[in-house]
Amino acid sequence: MAAEHADRAVELLPDNPEAHFVRFGARGRLAQLDGIAGAALHLRSLNRELDEVLRLDPNHADALAARGGMLVKLPRLLGGDSNEGIRYLEKAVSLDPGGPGKRLELAEAYKSVDRDNDAMRSARQALALARKEGDQSKASECQEFISELQKSCANCPTKSADEG
Repeated sequence: MAAEHADRAVELLPDNPEAHFVRFGARGRLAQLDGIAGAALHLRSLNRELDEVLRLDPNHADALAARGGMLVKLPRLLGGDSNEGIRYLEKAVSLDPGGPGKRLELAEAYKSVDRDNDAMRSARQALALARKEGDQSKASECQEFISELQKSCANCPTKSADEG
């Protein structure tokens, strides 16, 4: 149902980046439900949809974050590239500095390439933003990531003032 509505939105508003991003989201969710094999089959159309969003709006923070997240999480065989993904995520965060979700995703990306200090800094910023927004669920997610990172990171500072 959501995919049909998203398709209709793109049909009515073909030059609207938000319509294309909604269609990307709907198709991405369906791809996730299909499992790994199904998701791989949808990858080309998902990438085309993100390409269209970014063609229409090169500074679409959510699309940049989605592209970055995909590049970080995909295996290299399917086009994954963690360093390129981090560049997309960093740009997304610079365009939407108040988004705790993007900062946490950036922290996870940094961790994936062993940039633990950067991961800790970004996760702590995400935690502070989540608390400021009153998003307890996101704050808990950030705190859990920070705790796990502290266990594995010998050089990371143990605590900051904003962790409480």
